[in-house]
Amino acid sequence: MRGTVAETKGERSHITPLGPPMQLGWNDVEVGSELSMIDQRPATNDRSARRRTSLRWLFENRETGRITVAQMPNLPLAIFLAAAGLRMLLHPRHAFGVAVSIIATGALLWWALGEVARGVNPFRRILGGLVFAATVIGLLMR
Repeated sequence: MRGTVAETKGERSHITPLGPPMQLGWNDVEVGSELSMIDQRPATNDRSARRRTSLRWLFENRETGRITVAQMPNLPLAIFLAAAGLRMLLHPRHAFGVAVSIIATGALLWWALGEVARGVNPFRRILGGLVFAATVIGLLMR
């Protein structure tokens, strides 16, 4: 019999089955919105429950309690996307090209540090740290 396992202060109790597991696809995630469907799938065993709890910890918004994977771009990310798009479309040269690259890199570093400092969940903080490290390493290797 498949059901979820509830734990309250070390006590475990089995809850009646809730039906088949929900399948989550990319169509269920909208940019600019938060996802709250992941934790609704029933656990099939303790290992599955731990895995889902770990995923919830990683993606849960600490302010709202909902799952946050993607959000609308904030100012630094919007600046980076605009500068990177300009660089890709126009291939600017000389001083203007250097300025666009500096703006794009600076905005990306600003975004990454903002995510490390103020990310809404551990996933966003880790992502910011990885982007910051990759950008700095890329700059040092030039």
